[in-house]
Amino acid sequence: MCFHFSLPLSLIYFRHFFLYLSSDVLTASSFYVCFTGTLEINCSKEIKIQGVIGPCTSLEKKGPSVADSIIGEGNTTAWKMCVLDKSTCLTVMFDLSSSDRANTPGAVNPQLYLQFLTSYQDPTGQSVLRVTTVTRRGVDSTVSSEELVQGFDQETAEVVMARFASLKMESEETFDATRFLDW
Repeated sequence: MCFHFSLPLSLIYFRHFFLYLSSDVLTASSFYVCFTGTLEINCSKEIKIQGVIGPCTSLEKKGPSVADSIIGEGNTTAWKMCVLDKSTCLTVMFDLSSSDRANTPGAVNPQLYLQFLTSYQDPTGQSVLRVTTVTRRGVDSTVSSEELVQGFDQETAEVVMARFASLKMESEETFDATRFLDW
């Protein structure tokens, strides 16, 4: 297959890819791509990070938040992404079961938090750091599962399970996706 830069489609693609406006603000119609991205996750001591599924690689940053079990790119709290755009999607897997928290009924549940630090270089060359922090009081599932049910997002769970099944299909030879998803 031969690729010619004189074809109209390739010219349109490269024009969009390298489009820079004279000002620092890009329009909504431009192809907005960011480079040299990193994701770092800080979390409360009750939460352990198992790994990330998506277009990233581990930066080997160890810490107390790293879980013993690994899913995807794990054994770290920071990841590198070469290119980011508005369709980049990462699935982060956490572990709450192996933490040192007390599961005694009636005990005060701790305030849990997750902090996502995303840094990248935008198309104008500026470095950007976005910090997103999510906090929530822990829920004791042995006392009442009603609060868990109210906060459950079925569509998100379906996407996570599909990505997890795809990862297992790529890495395990004898993996039976139908049996896994019927579980």
